[in-house]
Amino acid sequence: MRRPAGSVDRGSAVDLSGKTALVTNAASGVGLTCAHHLAALGAGIVFCDIDAEAVERAESELEMHGVPVYGLPADVARTRDVEALLGETMRVFGRLDVVVVVAPAAPAGTVLEVGDADFDRAVASTVRAPFLVCQRAARVMNATQGGTFVLIGSDPGPFAGAVAAGAVHHMTTAMARDLAGAGIRVNAIAAGNAAPETIAATVAYLAGDSAAAITGSVITLN
Repeated sequence: MRRPAGSVDRGSAVDLSGKTALVTNAASGVGLTCAHHLAALGAGIVFCDIDAEAVERAESELEMHGVPVYGLPADVARTRDVEALLGETMRVFGRLDVVVVVAPAAPAGTVLEVGDADFDRAVASTVRAPFLVCQRAARVMNATQGGTFVLIGSDPGPFAGAVAAGAVHHMTTAMARDLAGAGIRVNAIAAGNAAPETIAATVAYLAGDSAAAITGSVITLN
């Protein structure tokens, strides 16, 4: 983990200084944009992606914000990888405040067209992965100081994406109910065709104190 000197923009109404945020699938695309936004607000960043080379490149990018950044290659649909990721987060940062689970793109195809293997991968990456990450992260947060989860769904257009989106939305409300007593908020973003910057700004808002009363919600962006 590199800790470069540098300035962080604290002009936003959201201030995440001193907090740690974990972002999955964050070596590119929406995940990387979210990591940039959170880092710019002062959060230390732990992120992962299955592409080890992309993780190294993204880590170099995120260092520009002057906050602690730690990137790890991991497949968050695998229990062992999730537990190792969270173990490293606590070893290096000692706390976890914000978890952003970013779903990859869903495979194309209608119910008549999507293949078995593609459907299984979609369920693993967009339903199993947020379950594993949030369950294990909640156990860590429950032992410390609470926190917030934001789940970003895949494109609900294709059949597999629509099935996954429905599951994630119900998971969000169920987890919000189950984790309220531990001081953990859970929300989801139905991103649609929204720009990555819009999605990331919404994540940053949900991570901040201004959203302290919001949990169990699915926020739809157009």
